[in-house]
Amino acid sequence: MSDGIGVKTILILTAIPHGLRLDREIRSIEDAIRRATKRDLFKVTLRTAVRPQDIRRAIAEEKPQIVHFCGHGLEDGSLLLEDDGGENQPVPASGLASLFQLHSDYVECVLLNACYSAKSAIAIGEYINCAIGMNQPIGDKAAIAFAIGFYDGLGYVTPDNLDVFQRAFEEGKVAIQLEHLSSRQIPVIKTKTKNQPAVCTAPSTYQDSCQSISVAGTTLIACCRTMNGTYNDTSIVIRGIYNDNGALRYASDPTTNSTYQDSCENISITGATLTARCRTINGTYNDTSIVIRGIHNDNGVLRYS
Repeated sequence: MSDGIGVKTILILTAIPHGLRLDREIRSIEDAIRRATKRDLFKVTLRTAVRPQDIRRAIAEEKPQIVHFCGHGLEDGSLLLEDDGGENQPVPASGLASLFQLHSDYVECVLLNACYSAKSAIAIGEYINCAIGMNQPIGDKAAIAFAIGFYDGLGYVTPDNLDVFQRAFEEGKVAIQLEHLSSRQIPVIKTKTKNQPAVCTAPSTYQDSCQSISVAGTTLIACCRTMNGTYNDTSIVIRGIYNDNGALRYASDPTTNSTYQDSCENISITGATLTARCRTINGTYNDTSIVIRGIHNDNGVLRYS
């Protein structure tokens, strides 16, 4: 579970091995995290030999931000698990999509490292910000190379204008290519489209016609000019900003509730620039700032564009 300072839980789920080198894939993921520049921002948990109900319970109990499945997939897109009697039990794409819809408030990325899993990834991607699957059979070497590249990329420092999961996905594809394997085009990525909130990237303009601007926790307060020249006291909740190991950042979904106030102090605002001292993983504090996006003055009332 994320602890409010940016630590992300990676839940690894393994199913029926049937000759797959799942132990090597797990070790590769753990090694990639240990090598990562941002290794203190990740926690790895593992559930093995999972049955359908085990997956449901594991996600509910761990509340992970990243779910990694390694095992077998069927041509119709189902994942192959076992039932209570040890018999093969396919789990269809529709069932997986419904499962992750229930947990879409904290699961950010799902990686299905199994053959033919693209159909399930596409279904899951309707509700989760990022879902990755395989559109063909994928060999052990290519699957492990992709996992190593993906988690290497996840641990790198990523520029603010790049999506961290897209960057990690591309790193995984390059890792396959560098191993001279012919599976580079097998991994596919799907991002959420259903009920996708509008991503607000426009700069704020309220500061041009408002005065006495202040902030209390996540509430922006100002006195803003109306069309008739009078001024109106108004406020709005700042959304989507969190503390990423001492740095203020926007979440992938900027409409979520901000959480920076839980681990930051000396919070202030100048114009549209939010400034604070935020706690890092090791307990020290860092001065940081971020420009608030998308808020404008609508005839004396602060609103999102």
